[in-house]
Amino acid sequence: TEYVRLLRSTVRSIVRSTLHQTRTGELRDFPAHMILFLDGLEQIYVINLQFLQDLQMRVNTWYQQQPLGELFLQLGPLVLLYQDYLFLYPAFLDLRTDNTWRSWFKHIEEKLDGQLEVSFLRPFNRLMQYLALAKELENVTPKLHHDHAHLREAINLLEPVVST
Repeated sequence: TEYVRLLRSTVRSIVRSTLHQTRTGELRDFPAHMILFLDGLEQIYVINLQFLQDLQMRVNTWYQQQPLGELFLQLGPLVLLYQDYLFLYPAFLDLRTDNTWRSWFKHIEEKLDGQLEVSFLRPFNRLMQYLALAKELENVTPKLHHDHAHLREAINLLEPVVST
């Protein structure tokens, strides 16, 4: 999907190169919490890629009793990543005002065509879409269908993170 393509682009052009530069010493004294933030974005990308591949496979082989709620439950590890990522996001933005990192931010802003905040908020927006989709599926899934409980459980898992 477009979301995964955009996320992949950010991970490949910004995250991986920055993490590589911190490992090789090209980028010195990069704050440890920002390394965690960028690493979290890469992990979010990987989990989303797998989720969307699994979802597409189910859609391609669709039948009436096809369970989808369990796919949303597989987002469980992603929820913890999102919590950490969203917690670190304000610090990431605050770092823009630090003169030490101003040129790095200018560089990534150029790579992202001036869409820095949009690009780094994209995972949160996607999580809200996943929650909306799970709620929509729950509304059209009969309560006796075995997938209804999975959808409810997934909604309960996603709602606290989206509401923060």
